[in-house]
Amino acid sequence: VSASLTSLDLRSNRLGPEGAKALATGVAACASLTSLDVSDNNELEEGMRALGEGLMACTSSKLTSLKCSKLHLQASDTSLELQGKALGPGAALLLAGAMTKFMASLIKLDLSNNLITGTSKRSANVYDGVFVSDKYDGKGIEAIADALAISTSLRECNLFGNNLSTESAMILSRVAARKKIMLFGMKHDQVSTDLIFSQKGL
Repeated sequence: VSASLTSLDLRSNRLGPEGAKALATGVAACASLTSLDVSDNNELEEGMRALGEGLMACTSSKLTSLKCSKLHLQASDTSLELQGKALGPGAALLLAGAMTKFMASLIKLDLSNNLITGTSKRSANVYDGVFVSDKYDGKGIEAIADALAISTSLRECNLFGNNLSTESAMILSRVAARKKIMLFGMKHDQVSTDLIFSQKGL
């Protein structure tokens, strides 16, 4: 990726996970890039995770638009309805990177009923490109919690149905209380957030 490149459209180029991984290095180094489109490339969880890590590593990102097969993210977005999209830990990490780097206007985020922890109560081992196992992957949800912690705009966040661990639930509840974010319809001053998480089967 050229250091002076401002827009990169790689739609429908059969990049796959390995191509997305190679591109991620360029994303991390290209401070001038404002728009990136890698949609319809079957980048899967591995590719989205690599792109998220690349975005996080970019210290002076100018991105305002990022599109991949499962996420279309704009700096102007105020609300994201991403419920039931089969988003795994890699997608969550990419989303968190975008929230951290350029989505300063986001007010409402719905990530309910996804696969952000890589685990599920579903019996299938693979669900819409996400490998589901009994091994908990906390990187995506930790990145989301970090993004919530530094956001100055977010007011509502729904993470129901992501099979969160008690530890993850407690981290999120503390961040939400500190940042006055309504978490899954609960007011920020509720002290029993982690208990409600476990009761709802999150």
